[in-house]
Amino acid sequence: MKKILFIIDTLEIGGAEKALLSQAKEFYRIGFEIHCIILYPKIQLEIPTYINLHCLNWKNYKILKYQRNIKKLYFLIDNLNIEFDLILVHLNKPIRLMQNYKHNYIYNIIHTTLSKNEPNLLVNKKELKKIRNIYDNLNIITVSEGIRIDILDTLGIKPKYIETIYNSIEPLADSKI
Repeated sequence: MKKILFIIDTLEIGGAEKALLSQAKEFYRIGFEIHCIILYPKIQLEIPTYINLHCLNWKNYKILKYQRNIKKLYFLIDNLNIEFDLILVHLNKPIRLMQNYKHNYIYNIIHTTLSKNEPNLLVNKKELKKIRNIYDNLNIITVSEGIRIDILDTLGIKPKYIETIYNSIEPLADSKI
């Protein structure tokens, strides 16, 4: 059985969190064993029983604890003793933490335009360089063509791989419309 690991800040109510659960559902449907690491113990969504949930229980995210947080995250992944076939990292904080983790099939999913999310990027060359250092040479999946254009053209990031895969939409039968 193939194994997939999702990594995200929390499972509070939000678009990226709901997209992750939709992706997990589809991977489970085609036979994957599902694991998910959340950084903070904040869960507002219903978690299906087929998701093996792991939590780091961080209280907050302080830059002074950044290196220690990276070590804790990498330690948790390694100590699960699971050879993951695929790792999908959602949202900016987990992407920054995972940028140097060594795995052949790790993809970073970006759900928002970075230039609008961090407005100083286009004015402050130092901040832009920091963002490029984080995202250059990563495998990136964007959820819209606009985000892809923002990464490549507006910010000049040079990913190892980039593709746009639109967020899945629950079938109408599953919705509450």
